[in-house]
Amino acid sequence: MPIDGSTPPLLVTENYTSYWHGIRLDGKMLAYCAMRNDEWDIYVIPKAGGKKIRLTDWFGQWT
Repeated sequence: MPIDGSTPPLLVTENYTSYWHGIRLDGKMLAYCAMRNDEWDIYVIPKAGGKKIRLTDWFGQWT
């Protein structure tokens, strides 16, 4: 998010709930955690847009 509160320049994913966490050192991939089907996992997606890649597959609920 821009510090001045203006519109973000890039929408990473249209799905909710998702939280951005980092960018690969070469700047090509964004990493984020997201809840899909009531499960939290870590994903990456190309900065330029494209298909998300699920990196974790952990079944369970946070308590």
